[in-house]
Amino acid sequence: MHSRTVFRLFWALTFLLSGCSVDMDTLHSELYCDSQVSNWHKIGELPAHTGKDSFPGIAAAFYGSLGDYLIIAGGTNFPDGHPFFNGSKKNYESRGLIYSVADGDLALVKTFELPEPSGYGATVKHENSLYFVGGANEKGFLNSVIKVALEKDGTPNIQKLPPLPLAWSDGGAAVYDDRLYLFGGKVNGEAINDVISVPLHGANSNDVIKHRGIPGTLTRTSFPSIKLGKGMYIFGGLYSDPSDGKYVLADSYRFDFITGEWKALSDITLDGLPYSVLGASAVQLGPQSVLLLGGVNYEIFNDTLAKLSNLKGEALSDFKKHYFSQPPDYYQFSRVQMEYRTDIDRWLPLNSKLPFNGGAGPVQVIRSGEYIYHFGGEIKPVARTPDIYRGEIGR
Repeated sequence: MHSRTVFRLFWALTFLLSGCSVDMDTLHSELYCDSQVSNWHKIGELPAHTGKDSFPGIAAAFYGSLGDYLIIAGGTNFPDGHPFFNGSKKNYESRGLIYSVADGDLALVKTFELPEPSGYGATVKHENSLYFVGGANEKGFLNSVIKVALEKDGTPNIQKLPPLPLAWSDGGAAVYDDRLYLFGGKVNGEAINDVISVPLHGANSNDVIKHRGIPGTLTRTSFPSIKLGKGMYIFGGLYSDPSDGKYVLADSYRFDFITGEWKALSDITLDGLPYSVLGASAVQLGPQSVLLLGGVNYEIFNDTLAKLSNLKGEALSDFKKHYFSQPPDYYQFSRVQMEYRTDIDRWLPLNSKLPFNGGAGPVQVIRSGEYIYHFGGEIKPVARTPDIYRGEIGR
Protein backbone atom coordinates (compact mmCIF):
# COMPACT_ATOMS: atom_id res chain seq x y z
CA MET A 1 0.00 0.00 0.00
CA HIS A 2 1.32 3.44 -0.92
CA SER A 3 2.69 5.40 2.05
CA ARG A 4 0.42 8.37 1.30
CA THR A 5 -2.63 6.11 1.34
CA VAL A 6 -1.54 4.65 4.68
CA PHE A 7 -1.09 8.16 6.04
CA ARG A 8 -4.56 9.25 4.92
CA LEU A 9 -6.20 6.12 6.32
CA PHE A 10 -4.41 6.71 9.62
CA TRP A 11 -5.78 10.23 9.85
CA ALA A 12 -9.23 9.07 8.78
CA LEU A 13 -9.24 6.56 11.65
CA THR A 14 -8.02 9.26 14.03
CA PHE A 15 -10.83 11.57 12.94
CA LEU A 16 -13.46 8.85 13.36
CA LEU A 17 -12.25 7.93 16.84
CA SER A 18 -12.39 11.59 17.85
CA GLY A 19 -16.05 11.82 16.87
CA CYS A 20 -15.56 13.63 13.56
CA SER A 21 -17.04 12.78 10.18
CA VAL A 22 -15.00 11.39 7.30
CA ASP A 23 -16.35 11.32 3.75
CA MET A 24 -14.62 8.27 2.26
CA ASP A 25 -15.50 9.36 -1.28
CA THR A 26 -13.34 12.45 -0.86
CA LEU A 27 -10.69 10.84 1.31
CA HIS A 28 -7.99 11.27 -1.36
CA SER A 29 -8.61 14.99 -1.62
CA GLU A 30 -9.96 16.16 1.71
CA LEU A 31 -10.32 15.22 5.34
CA TYR A 32 -12.42 17.41 7.56
CA CYS A 33 -13.91 17.48 11.02
CA ASP A 34 -17.50 18.66 11.16
CA SER A 35 -19.20 20.17 14.15
CA GLN A 36 -21.11 17.68 16.27
CA VAL A 37 -24.30 18.27 18.23
CA SER A 38 -24.44 16.26 21.43
CA ASN A 39 -25.43 16.31 25.09
CA TRP A 40 -29.10 16.58 24.19
CA HIS A 41 -31.35 16.72 27.24
CA LYS A 42 -34.78 17.94 28.21
CA ILE A 43 -34.74 21.42 29.73
CA GLY A 44 -38.44 22.18 30.06
CA GLU A 45 -41.94 22.06 28.61
CA LEU A 46 -44.12 24.57 26.83
CA PRO A 47 -46.43 25.98 29.52
CA ALA A 48 -50.13 25.27 29.85
CA HIS A 49 -52.66 27.99 29.18
CA THR A 50 -54.13 29.75 32.20
CA GLY A 51 -56.69 27.49 33.85
CA LYS A 52 -55.36 24.34 32.18
CA ASP A 53 -53.30 21.58 33.78
CA SER A 54 -51.16 20.76 30.75
CA PHE A 55 -50.37 21.81 27.20
CA PRO A 56 -50.81 19.36 24.28
CA GLY A 57 -47.69 20.51 22.46
CA ILE A 58 -47.33 22.35 19.21
CA ALA A 59 -46.25 22.08 15.57
CA ALA A 60 -46.17 24.42 12.57
CA ALA A 61 -45.47 27.51 14.69
CA PHE A 62 -43.55 30.70 13.92
CA TYR A 63 -40.14 30.62 15.60
CA GLY A 64 -36.74 32.28 15.68
CA SER A 65 -34.12 34.09 17.75
CA LEU A 66 -33.31 37.74 18.43
CA GLY A 67 -30.19 38.33 20.49
CA ASP A 68 -30.41 36.27 23.68
CA TYR A 69 -34.12 35.60 23.21
CA LEU A 70 -36.02 32.79 21.52
CA ILE A 71 -39.52 33.39 20.21
CA ILE A 72 -42.18 30.82 19.38
CA ALA A 73 -45.71 31.85 18.44
CA GLY A 74 -48.89 30.40 17.00
CA GLY A 75 -48.88 26.83 15.73
CA THR A 76 -51.34 23.95 15.81
CA ASN A 77 -52.44 21.11 18.10
CA PHE A 78 -55.39 18.89 19.01
CA PRO A 79 -56.32 19.59 22.65
CA ASP A 80 -59.71 17.82 22.39
CA GLY A 81 -58.51 14.47 21.09
CA HIS A 82 -57.93 12.75 17.77
CA PRO A 83 -59.96 13.84 14.72
CA PHE A 84 -60.49 10.24 13.55
CA PHE A 85 -61.38 8.69 16.91
CA ASN A 86 -62.97 11.70 18.63
CA GLY A 87 -64.09 13.90 15.74
CA SER A 88 -62.11 16.81 17.17
CA LYS A 89 -60.88 19.74 15.11
CA LYS A 90 -57.38 21.15 14.74
CA ASN A 91 -56.73 24.08 17.06
CA TYR A 92 -54.72 27.11 15.96
CA GLU A 93 -52.80 28.97 18.65
CA SER A 94 -52.39 32.74 18.97
CA ARG A 95 -50.06 32.74 21.97
CA GLY A 96 -46.48 33.89 21.69
CA LEU A 97 -43.71 32.90 24.12
CA ILE A 98 -40.41 34.72 24.63
CA TYR A 99 -37.57 32.89 26.36
CA SER A 100 -34.25 34.26 27.59
CA VAL A 101 -31.23 32.04 26.91
CA ALA A 102 -28.54 34.45 28.07
CA ASP A 103 -26.33 31.70 29.54
CA GLY A 104 -27.80 28.73 27.75
CA ASP A 105 -30.45 28.38 30.43
CA LEU A 106 -34.08 28.68 29.33
CA ALA A 107 -36.31 31.17 31.13
CA LEU A 108 -39.77 32.31 30.01
CA VAL A 109 -39.80 36.10 30.36
CA LYS A 110 -42.74 37.38 28.28
CA THR A 111 -45.89 36.25 26.54
CA PHE A 112 -47.92 38.00 23.84
CA GLU A 113 -50.82 37.42 21.45
CA LEU A 114 -50.73 37.35 17.67
CA PRO A 115 -53.38 39.46 15.90
CA GLU A 116 -55.13 36.16 15.10
CA PRO A 117 -54.46 32.44 15.55
CA SER A 118 -52.13 31.03 12.90
CA GLY A 119 -50.03 28.04 11.87
CA TYR A 120 -48.14 26.86 8.77
CA GLY A 121 -46.67 30.26 7.94
CA ALA A 122 -42.98 31.10 7.54
CA THR A 123 -40.59 33.04 9.77
CA VAL A 124 -37.99 35.39 8.28
CA LYS A 125 -35.22 36.98 10.32
CA HIS A 126 -34.13 40.31 8.89
CA GLU A 127 -31.89 42.83 10.64
CA ASN A 128 -33.21 43.04 14.23
CA SER A 129 -36.70 41.68 13.68
CA LEU A 130 -38.64 38.53 12.90
CA TYR A 131 -41.36 38.55 10.25
CA PHE A 132 -44.23 36.08 10.52
CA VAL A 133 -45.48 35.57 6.97
CA GLY A 134 -48.82 34.11 5.89
CA GLY A 135 -50.21 30.93 7.41
CA ALA A 136 -53.64 29.50 7.98
CA ASN A 137 -56.29 29.09 10.66
CA GLU A 138 -59.80 27.72 11.04
CA LYS A 139 -61.18 30.60 8.96
CA GLY A 140 -58.91 29.99 5.97
CA PHE A 141 -55.55 31.06 4.59
CA LEU A 142 -53.80 34.28 5.59
CA ASN A 143 -52.07 37.13 3.75
CA SER A 144 -50.67 38.75 6.88
CA VAL A 145 -47.11 39.94 7.55
CA ILE A 146 -46.35 40.56 11.23
CA LYS A 147 -43.12 42.21 12.37
CA VAL A 148 -41.80 41.34 15.83
CA ALA A 149 -39.00 43.30 17.49
CA LEU A 150 -37.84 43.20 21.11
CA GLU A 151 -36.82 45.73 23.72
CA LYS A 152 -33.71 45.01 25.79
CA ASP A 153 -35.81 43.32 28.50
CA GLY A 154 -37.59 41.11 25.97
CA THR A 155 -40.77 43.18 25.71
CA PRO A 156 -42.19 42.60 22.23
CA ASN A 157 -43.19 45.28 19.74
CA ILE A 158 -45.77 43.77 17.38
CA GLN A 159 -46.47 45.55 14.10
CA LYS A 160 -48.90 44.38 11.44
CA LEU A 161 -47.48 45.32 8.03
CA PRO A 162 -49.45 45.79 4.79
CA PRO A 163 -50.81 42.41 3.69
CA LEU A 164 -49.51 40.17 0.92
CA PRO A 165 -51.36 40.36 -2.40
CA LEU A 166 -52.31 36.69 -1.91
CA ALA A 167 -53.11 34.25 0.89
CA TRP A 168 -50.03 32.03 1.32
CA SER A 169 -48.86 29.16 3.55
CA ASP A 170 -46.74 25.98 3.80
CA GLY A 171 -43.67 27.25 1.92
CA GLY A 172 -40.34 28.99 2.46
CA ALA A 173 -39.66 32.71 2.73
CA ALA A 174 -36.64 35.00 2.79
CA VAL A 175 -35.71 38.67 2.50
CA TYR A 176 -33.16 39.86 -0.03
CA ASP A 177 -32.51 43.44 -1.15
CA ASP A 178 -35.53 44.59 0.89
CA ARG A 179 -37.89 42.29 -0.99
CA LEU A 180 -39.83 39.45 0.59
CA TYR A 181 -39.52 36.23 -1.44
CA LEU A 182 -42.10 33.45 -1.18
CA PHE A 183 -41.08 29.98 -2.34
CA GLY A 184 -43.64 27.31 -3.27
CA GLY A 185 -46.20 26.40 -0.63
CA LYS A 186 -49.91 27.06 -1.10
CA VAL A 187 -51.87 30.02 -2.44
CA ASN A 188 -55.44 30.04 -1.16
CA GLY A 189 -54.94 26.41 -0.22
CA GLU A 190 -53.74 25.27 -3.66
CA ALA A 191 -50.21 23.84 -3.84
CA ILE A 192 -47.77 25.65 -6.16
CA ASN A 193 -44.07 25.71 -7.06
CA ASP A 194 -44.02 29.42 -7.90
CA VAL A 195 -41.55 31.96 -6.54
CA ILE A 196 -42.65 35.57 -6.17
CA SER A 197 -41.27 38.63 -4.43
CA VAL A 198 -42.91 41.76 -3.05
CA PRO A 199 -41.58 44.84 -1.21
CA LEU A 200 -40.99 43.91 2.42
CA HIS A 201 -42.58 47.00 3.96
CA GLY A 202 -45.22 47.77 1.35
CA ALA A 203 -46.48 44.60 -0.29
CA ASN A 204 -49.16 45.33 -2.88
CA SER A 205 -50.54 43.77 -6.03
CA ASN A 206 -48.87 46.41 -8.22
CA ASP A 207 -45.31 45.42 -7.34
CA VAL A 208 -45.13 41.63 -7.60
CA ILE A 209 -42.23 40.00 -9.41
CA LYS A 210 -42.60 36.41 -10.52
CA HIS A 211 -39.32 34.48 -10.58
CA ARG A 212 -38.43 31.06 -11.94
CA GLY A 213 -40.41 28.39 -10.11
CA ILE A 214 -38.83 25.67 -8.00
CA PRO A 215 -37.60 22.88 -10.33
CA GLY A 216 -38.40 19.21 -10.10
CA THR A 217 -42.17 19.03 -9.60
CA LEU A 218 -45.30 21.02 -10.44
CA THR A 219 -45.98 21.73 -6.77
CA ARG A 220 -43.94 21.67 -3.54
CA THR A 221 -45.03 22.25 0.06
CA SER A 222 -43.91 21.54 3.63
CA PHE A 223 -40.16 21.66 2.96
CA PRO A 224 -37.39 22.96 5.23
CA SER A 225 -35.45 25.85 3.73
CA ILE A 226 -32.72 28.27 4.71
CA LYS A 227 -31.15 31.43 3.30
CA LEU A 228 -27.35 31.44 3.28
CA GLY A 229 -25.63 34.48 1.81
CA LYS A 230 -27.01 35.17 -1.63
CA GLY A 231 -28.75 31.82 -1.98
CA MET A 232 -31.93 30.10 -0.78
CA TYR A 233 -31.72 26.36 -0.15
CA ILE A 234 -34.84 24.21 -0.60
CA PHE A 235 -34.81 20.66 0.74
CA GLY A 236 -37.31 17.97 -0.26
CA GLY A 237 -40.94 18.51 0.71
CA LEU A 238 -44.30 17.14 -0.41
CA TYR A 239 -45.67 16.66 -3.92
CA SER A 240 -49.45 16.46 -3.69
CA ASP A 241 -50.25 14.71 -6.98
CA PRO A 242 -47.47 12.38 -8.16
CA SER A 243 -47.94 10.04 -11.09
CA ASP A 244 -45.33 7.63 -9.72
CA GLY A 245 -46.64 7.43 -6.14
CA LYS A 246 -43.70 9.41 -4.73
CA TYR A 247 -45.38 12.04 -2.58
CA VAL A 248 -42.29 12.60 -0.42
CA LEU A 249 -39.55 14.49 -2.25
CA ALA A 250 -35.83 13.91 -1.73
CA ASP A 251 -34.40 16.44 -4.20
CA SER A 252 -32.84 19.75 -3.24
CA TYR A 253 -32.04 23.06 -4.94
CA ARG A 254 -30.34 26.42 -4.48
CA PHE A 255 -31.87 29.67 -5.73
CA ASP A 256 -29.46 32.49 -6.59
CA PHE A 257 -30.91 35.86 -5.59
CA ILE A 258 -28.53 37.67 -7.96
CA THR A 259 -29.19 35.74 -11.17
CA GLY A 260 -32.65 34.36 -10.37
CA GLU A 261 -31.46 30.92 -11.48
CA TRP A 262 -31.77 27.54 -9.78
CA LYS A 263 -29.06 24.93 -9.27
CA ALA A 264 -29.87 21.28 -8.60
CA LEU A 265 -28.05 19.91 -5.55
CA SER A 266 -27.41 16.35 -4.47
CA ASP A 267 -30.50 14.28 -3.71
CA ILE A 268 -31.11 13.72 -0.01
CA THR A 269 -29.97 10.18 0.80
CA LEU A 270 -28.96 8.07 3.77
CA ASP A 271 -27.11 4.79 3.26
CA GLY A 272 -27.74 5.13 -0.47
CA LEU A 273 -31.54 5.39 -0.13
CA PRO A 274 -33.88 8.40 -0.46
CA TYR A 275 -34.21 10.22 2.86
CA SER A 276 -37.10 12.44 3.92
CA VAL A 277 -36.85 15.84 5.58
CA LEU A 278 -40.58 16.52 5.10
CA GLY A 279 -41.67 18.29 8.29
CA ALA A 280 -38.06 18.90 9.43
CA SER A 281 -36.39 22.17 10.45
CA ALA A 282 -33.10 23.59 9.13
CA VAL A 283 -30.51 25.67 11.02
CA GLN A 284 -27.04 26.85 10.05
CA LEU A 285 -24.45 24.67 11.78
CA GLY A 286 -21.25 26.15 10.36
CA PRO A 287 -20.08 28.55 7.64
CA GLN A 288 -20.68 25.89 4.99
CA SER A 289 -23.09 23.48 6.64
CA VAL A 290 -26.77 23.16 7.47
CA LEU A 291 -28.26 20.87 10.11
CA LEU A 292 -31.69 19.34 9.50
CA LEU A 293 -33.61 17.76 12.37
CA GLY A 294 -36.83 15.78 12.12
CA GLY A 295 -38.89 14.57 9.19
CA VAL A 296 -41.30 11.76 8.39
CA ASN A 297 -40.09 8.34 7.23
CA TYR A 298 -39.77 8.22 3.44
CA GLU A 299 -41.18 4.73 2.82
CA ILE A 300 -43.85 4.74 5.52
CA PHE A 301 -45.24 8.16 4.59
CA ASN A 302 -45.28 7.48 0.85
CA ASP A 303 -47.16 4.22 1.48
CA THR A 304 -49.58 5.94 3.85
CA LEU A 305 -50.42 8.77 1.47
CA ALA A 306 -50.98 6.32 -1.37
CA LYS A 307 -53.43 4.32 0.73
CA LEU A 308 -55.24 7.40 2.02
CA SER A 309 -55.63 8.55 -1.60
CA ASN A 310 -56.73 5.22 -3.11
CA LEU A 311 -58.62 3.21 -0.48
CA LYS A 312 -62.37 3.68 -0.18
CA GLY A 313 -65.15 2.93 2.27
CA GLU A 314 -64.56 0.29 4.93
CA ALA A 315 -61.04 -0.46 3.69
CA LEU A 316 -60.08 3.19 4.20
CA SER A 317 -61.69 3.29 7.66
CA ASP A 318 -59.90 0.09 8.73
CA PHE A 319 -56.58 1.43 7.52
CA LYS A 320 -57.02 4.72 9.43
CA LYS A 321 -57.98 2.85 12.59
CA HIS A 322 -54.84 0.73 12.38
CA TYR A 323 -52.51 3.52 11.27
CA PHE A 324 -53.51 6.13 13.84
CA SER A 325 -53.47 3.61 16.72
CA GLN A 326 -49.74 2.91 16.63
CA PRO A 327 -47.12 4.17 19.15
CA PRO A 328 -44.66 6.89 18.04
CA ASP A 329 -41.85 4.43 17.24
CA TYR A 330 -43.99 2.80 14.55
CA TYR A 331 -43.89 5.91 12.34
CA GLN A 332 -40.10 6.28 12.54
CA PHE A 333 -39.98 10.07 12.44
CA SER A 334 -36.31 10.80 11.97
CA ARG A 335 -33.91 11.02 14.90
CA VAL A 336 -30.95 11.40 12.53
CA GLN A 337 -28.97 14.63 12.77
CA MET A 338 -28.52 15.20 9.05
CA GLU A 339 -25.91 17.68 7.84
CA TYR A 340 -25.77 19.20 4.37
CA ARG A 341 -22.36 20.52 3.33
CA THR A 342 -22.71 23.41 0.90
CA ASP A 343 -19.02 23.41 -0.05
CA ILE A 344 -18.94 19.81 -1.31
CA ASP A 345 -22.67 19.28 -1.99
CA ARG A 346 -22.86 16.25 0.29
CA TRP A 347 -25.35 14.83 2.81
CA LEU A 348 -23.65 13.50 5.94
CA PRO A 349 -25.34 12.20 9.10
CA LEU A 350 -23.70 13.32 12.32
CA ASN A 351 -22.33 10.53 14.50
CA SER A 352 -25.13 10.54 17.09
CA LYS A 353 -28.91 10.48 16.82
CA LEU A 354 -31.42 12.44 18.87
CA PRO A 355 -32.08 10.61 22.17
CA PHE A 356 -35.81 11.37 21.96
CA ASN A 357 -38.64 10.93 19.47
CA GLY A 358 -38.06 12.59 16.12
CA GLY A 359 -40.35 15.46 15.17
CA ALA A 360 -42.38 16.63 12.20
CA GLY A 361 -45.44 18.74 11.71
CA PRO A 362 -43.18 20.84 11.03
CA VAL A 363 -41.03 20.82 14.16
CA GLN A 364 -39.49 24.00 15.60
CA VAL A 365 -35.68 24.12 15.94
CA ILE A 366 -33.69 27.26 16.80
CA ARG A 367 -29.96 27.88 17.10
CA SER A 368 -28.68 30.43 19.61
CA GLY A 369 -24.94 30.68 20.15
CA GLU A 370 -23.47 27.23 20.63
CA TYR A 371 -26.78 25.63 21.56
CA ILE A 372 -29.65 24.22 19.52
CA TYR A 373 -33.16 24.21 20.97
CA HIS A 374 -35.82 21.72 19.89
CA PHE A 375 -39.36 22.86 20.69
CA GLY A 376 -42.28 20.42 20.63
CA GLY A 377 -43.25 19.09 17.24
CA GLU A 378 -45.38 16.22 16.05
CA ILE A 379 -44.12 12.85 17.37
CA LYS A 380 -46.74 10.80 15.50
CA PRO A 381 -49.57 11.85 13.17
CA VAL A 382 -51.79 14.32 15.10
CA ALA A 383 -49.95 13.92 18.45
CA ARG A 384 -47.69 16.79 19.52
CA THR A 385 -45.33 17.12 22.47
CA PRO A 386 -44.69 20.12 24.77
CA ASP A 387 -41.12 18.96 25.50
CA ILE A 388 -38.18 21.32 24.98
CA TYR A 389 -34.69 19.88 24.43
CA ARG A 390 -31.27 21.48 24.13
CA GLY A 391 -28.16 20.19 22.38
CA GLU A 392 -24.61 21.56 22.41
CA ILE A 393 -22.49 22.27 19.34
CA GLY A 394 -18.90 21.13 19.68
CA ARG A 395 -15.94 19.80 17.76
